[in-house]
Formats: sequence, structure tokens, C-alpha cells
Amino acid sequence: MWSSEIRRDRFEVMSVNYDSMIWCDFLDRNHLSKIYLDDAEKCYLPLIEYLSHCANASSNPILVALNGCQGSGKSTLADYLATYLSDNFGTVVETISLDDFYLGHESRGELSRDIHPLLATRGVPGTHDITFLNETLDRLIDKRKATGTLIPRFDKSTDDRKPKAQWSVVVRKPDIIFLEGWCLGAEPADNACLIEPINELERSEDRELTWRTYVNEQLKCRYMPIYSRFDIWIMLKAPSFESVFSWRLEQEQKLGLSKRAGSGFLMNDTQILRFIQHFERITVGCLASLPEKVDFLYALDQNRSVLETTYSQRIWESRGVVDN
Repeated sequence: MWSSEIRRDRFEVMSVNYDSMIWCDFLDRNHLSKIYLDDAEKCYLPLIEYLSHCANASSNPILVALNGCQGSGKSTLADYLATYLSDNFGTVVETISLDDFYLGHESRGELSRDIHPLLATRGVPGTHDITFLNETLDRLIDKRKATGTLIPRFDKSTDDRKPKAQWSVVVRKPDIIFLEGWCLGAEPADNACLIEPINELERSEDRELTWRTYVNEQLKCRYMPIYSRFDIWIMLKAPSFESVFSWRLEQEQKLGLSKRAGSGFLMNDTQILRFIQHFERITVGCLASLPEKVDFLYALDQNRSVLETTYSQRIWESRGVVDN
């Protein structure tokens, strides 16, 4: 089903001016050195070429889902792909994050009172505004409505949505729409699999399985229908769940660097350790089940460098890049 043979001669190699202002801005906003650009081009050129081909071949926007556990670099990759496609192909790309569709602090507070206290914490399925996400995707793929669409922004340092005045406004109908999120593609488990707790959080704070059951049902009823909307799936695969703590800690440190003011909430090591336990069950499930289902799989090492790239047979055959 899968082929890891890369026919590099079939992909265009183009000259990219990484010294231009657009790439300087990219490195600055992502707190990266130029080494990232050299490594990224080596790894992602086939993906870029394929995305460009799809965008050119379709009159409708291409929807691309990008999965990766917390801190794996999916937001950076989405930004890199969007910048490259825009700068070199003139492709209009809109990048949105599932994180920006988190329910606000007040709404999650209601869930915590009505269903289970753990739902006060953002992250798991059931704490996103899926109706709003669907409506936003509907507008973005509608030629008459795309321009002017508001894209919400979530401020993790305040754990709430930013005011509407700070949301992004779509200025042109997109050719490609990226949606990146840690739980994209996650599938519900059999109820029997929920019984045994996977960590101390589940063991001590969800003894009746109420939280686990609710999250699982949300995956089944609200999230699974969204998956069918996407044309292309990408995964950044962590070596294991153990990587999440160090990656999430680094993510928190970057959040601190990006803050202009001294207000807001940043987590310490102990808080991060508890926080990531909310996501362990679904992350472990994604690491086990998604690699065989996505179109572009990038296996990462502990330093987030790409160790191995695998392309689905569907991708190879559609572009005629499989050696017979």
C-alpha cells in the first residue's frame, strides 16, 4: 500500500531567495534560525509540488488537514508551506488552527459544571466550537463569501478568545486551506477500552468515566463528520507520547517570548505535566492508527527532525511517481 521510494527527478526544484524579507519575517515570528529553511526544503519539496499541482487542477479550494501532537511543529510547518506556496507559486493560502476554535473560558466553565470539571480545561474534543468551525469552512470554500470571512484567534496566555477586533480577515478567496490540530483524524474508541485509566488524571479525577465517555462521544458525533471534508492529510509523527512534555514546555517558553505585556497565564513544569495528561489517550491513539491513513507521513526524532518520509500509494499513483 505504501512506497517510500522518492523519485526526486520528478519534482520541480526551484530557486528560493531565503534572504528575502518574507522569509526573515517567517523566521522571526516562529523564533527559528535559517537552518530550519534548509532542512524543510529537503523534506517538504514533494509535498509542496503536490499541493501546487492540486491547487492548479481544481476550481475549488483544496482542504488540507495537518495532525501532530502538541509541540510537534505543525503550526510552523503550516506557516512554512503557506509562505513557500505564496512566495513561489502565487498560491493563495489560508491557514487556520483548531486551537483558535476553542470554546471561551465562560463556555467551558458551563461544561465543567453541567458535565464534568475536567472540561474546564481546553484541548480535548468537546472543548471546540465545531459548529463555528464548520461555518467558517463553508464560507472559505464559497466563492461569494470567502473574502471578508473572520478567522477567530485564541489567546493561550489568557485562556480565552481574543476580541473580534483582533481576529484575522480573509482578503482573497483561498486556493488551499490548511487546518492544523493535535486531534485531527482521531477516532472514537470502543467504550470497553475507556474503562482502564491511562494515567493519574483519569485515575483520580475521572473515576466514573464521565469525562472520557463524553470526549469519546464528541469524537464520534461532532469531529468524525469534519474529517470527510478534507482532501489531503499530513501527519507529523512524534517518536512517542513521552516527547510531548519537553515539546510542550518549549512551546510555553515561546509563548512567553511572544508576549508583549506582562499579563496572562503561563504554565510551569508541574502544570504542563498535568495539562498534557488530558491529551494522552487520544495522542497515543493517533500515533498508533493515523500513520497508515494519512497521505504524507513525516516521522520525527526527539529534536523534531524528519527521520523518515512515507507517501501513500494514492499520492504516488495520482502523480505518476511510482516506479513500476
